[in-house]
Amino acid sequence: MGSGPELLKHDPAIEKWVEMREAQHLNFRPTARNTRLGLLVYIAIPVIGYFVTAKTTNRWDFFLSREGEPLLKEERQKAIAAAAAKQE
Repeated sequence: MGSGPELLKHDPAIEKWVEMREAQHLNFRPTARNTRLGLLVYIAIPVIGYFVTAKTTNRWDFFLSREGEPLLKEERQKAIAAAAAKQE
C-alpha cells in the first residue's frame, strides 16, 4: 500500500528546473541590466523612503487632538496663538 522503490513519479522537466533554480547564483553574470536593477532596488528605493520619512516626521500631531482641530503642527500652533490672542 504505497511502499516500494517508486513512490513518486519524477518529471525530468521539473527536476531540471529545480537544479537550475538551486544553481542560479553560480550562473549569475553582472550585466548592465542587473546593475541598474540592483542600484534601483538597493539604493534608490531606500533613499526615497528615507527622504519621504524625514519630510513627514514630526509634521503631524495626533496627541490629544479634538474633533475639528487641525492635525498639522504648524496650523495647530497658529490656532493656539490665535486663541491666546483672543483671550487677551
